[in-house]
Amino acid sequence: SSQLVRFEELLQLMEAGAILFDQRWIVLRANPAAERLMGVSDLRGRSLVEITRSPGIHQLTESGKSETAEIALPAPSTSRVLASMSYPESLPGGILLMQDITAMRRLEQVRSDFVSNASHELRTPVGIIRANAEALMDGALEDPKAAEMFSGSILRNSERLSTLVNDLLDLSRIESAAAPLSLRPLELHEVVVSAAEDLQFASEAKGIGVDIQVPEELHVMADKDSLSRVVANLVDNAIRHIPEGSLVRVRARAAQQTDTST
Repeated sequence: SSQLVRFEELLQLMEAGAILFDQRWIVLRANPAAERLMGVSDLRGRSLVEITRSPGIHQLTESGKSETAEIALPAPSTSRVLASMSYPESLPGGILLMQDITAMRRLEQVRSDFVSNASHELRTPVGIIRANAEALMDGALEDPKAAEMFSGSILRNSERLSTLVNDLLDLSRIESAAAPLSLRPLELHEVVVSAAEDLQFASEAKGIGVDIQVPEELHVMADKDSLSRVVANLVDNAIRHIPEGSLVRVRARAAQQTDTST
């Protein structure tokens, strides 16, 4: 019918997956986005429940009501979609709309894990600083060697606190799109060496060596401050999470592309 033709034209313009089905749940029309989500090139004539193979979609069809639910598509797909079922009177059957929210959920999980880990790590330096400050107040100030040791510990852990707070602020700025990048050519070797030098105390304290295998002629186009923080975080995580006496090896190589080398 002319309604179906107009509807199909509209489907082609939609970024969300859209499927039009009849009263028997047989697919009448589907747009390319829906076919990509389902991993099938042509959905017409097939059962909606069959092609989605999703208990969540099945529950939506069973209810027979206009509803929305977040659904994980079954293997081999790893997509999470916001599925909306509706039944317009002007069309036969109903419409299933699926908005792919996989990347959004993954980003939310990464953010949640980061905040959780940062919050956990904040407790350790705070506890150490407090314990050292109490020791100094209880008389360690009278012993020059003890005072130097406790003061050094306070300094190191306050620097750790500063790094964690800066990481949280960076995350906040990135999420609010308030972190403009100043891209320029950089010598990657110099950035990595600088990051390793900043973490020298932490690596030496655990007897960990840092082996840098980054060609000096290798250049990248990047924001220096942002790249430095990324490299420092990677090296710092390696130092903190491997056994004492291990070796952290930092490698980089040029990746050949079709027309340029980076």
